[in-house]
Amino acid sequence: MADNYNIEINKWDDIASVSFWPEPKNKKKWLVDQEEMSKQILENWHKINRESILKYDPNHLIFGDKIFCHGKGHPDWVFEIVGKYVDVLLIQDYEMLKPSHIKELERYHRLSGKPVLNGDASYAVTVKEQKASKGLQVESHTAVGEEYTTYLKGIMNLLQSYLLNLLSTSHLSFHQQPL
Repeated sequence: MADNYNIEINKWDDIASVSFWPEPKNKKKWLVDQEEMSKQILENWHKINRESILKYDPNHLIFGDKIFCHGKGHPDWVFEIVGKYVDVLLIQDYEMLKPSHIKELERYHRLSGKPVLNGDASYAVTVKEQKASKGLQVESHTAVGEEYTTYLKGIMNLLQSYLLNLLSTSHLSFHQQPL
C-alpha cells in the first residue's frame, strides 16, 4: 500500500488515522484495492451484524440489508459474501416479471445459496394531480393491480420448481426439487 499511495499502513486500524489519501501512482491497482477494500467492509459488516444478532437471539431469521439491484447491478462477490451471513437474501428490484428478471433472481440464489425475497417493487400510474409517482409506470390503476397480480403469480409459480423448506426457526434453506 505504501508504494502506491505514499502512506504507511500496516494494519486495519491504521486506516482510520488517514484523513487525506494522496493520488495513487497506479490507477489500475487503485481500482483493485477499492474492490478488495469493499469486499472486506461487506464481509466484516455482515459478520458483525450476524454475530451480534445471534448472540442475543440465536433463533433469529436474518434477512440482512436490502440489496439494491437496479442499474448496473453488483458483482458476483456481493451475493457470495452476503449469502454467508443471511438466511434469506433481501433485495430491492423494481422490475416487471419477465425472463430477464427471473434469470437475475436465479443468479442471486445461485451465488448466495439462499432464497431470494424481493422486498420492494412498485408499479404506478401518474395522475394529473401528481408531478410524478414512484415505481414502474403503467397506464392505469387497473394496470397497477394487473402488474402486481402478474408478478405475484409468476413468483409463486417459480416456487413450484423450488421447495422453500423451513427446517427450524433459525434455519431457512432452499432446495431445487420438483414439488
